Amino acid sequence: AIALLGQAEALVRATGLRGIHFVDEAMPAGLMQRFGLLAKERLPDLAWWGNVRFDRSFTPAVCRTMKEGGCVAVSGGLEGLVDSVLTRMKKGVRLVPMIQSLLAFRNSGILVHAYLIHAFPGSTVKETVDALEVLRQLFQADLLGSAFWHRFALTVHSPVFAEAKSYGLHGVCVPSGGFARNEAHYEEDGIEAVDLLGDGLRKATFN
Repeated sequence: AIALLGQAEALVRATGLRGIHFVDEAMPAGLMQRFGLLAKERLPDLAWWGNVRFDRSFTPAVCRTMKEGGCVAVSGGLEGLVDSVLTRMKKGVRLVPMIQSLLAFRNSGILVHAYLIHAFPGSTVKETVDALEVLRQLFQADLLGSAFWHRFALTVHSPVFAEAKSYGLHGVCVPSGGFARNEAHYEEDGIEAVDLLGDGLRKATFN
């Protein structure tokens, strides 16, 4: 936390800007609580936000300290939004603890943006519609500021890629050209009905 704040102070001096974005789930709760305490003392007008993993470690006390230290927003993956899909994703967290962390952020005045995934291998239409209903309730309870649905992408560093056959995927291949080669093509039987829901999910969420 001390090293991070030193970097923040150096950036402020070099650029005159007083905003920081932490990327790629770089905001574990314990570290951000310590960073918030230091920032409150040494950079009281610093504003920062970034990507988190929504789990029980973001308690009301942690979130309050983050807010007092300049945290204005967080973003993170709620992914499939139902426990059956979260389990298949091997997310490592279930829905209720994630919602508890959303409540802690909301009560602290920190804005929350959620990433959602549809068409995860094996997902059913019912699971997808159930997920949308959970999302509706989260918005109704004012636990989210914004959210966006992404279609599942098979990335080469993911557990799904390593175990593609067990997820019912076939024809997996990694493109040989282009700017990046981190996303693989694949085929999945019976995905058509779930895949058709993408536009509806995004339109419903927008509204």
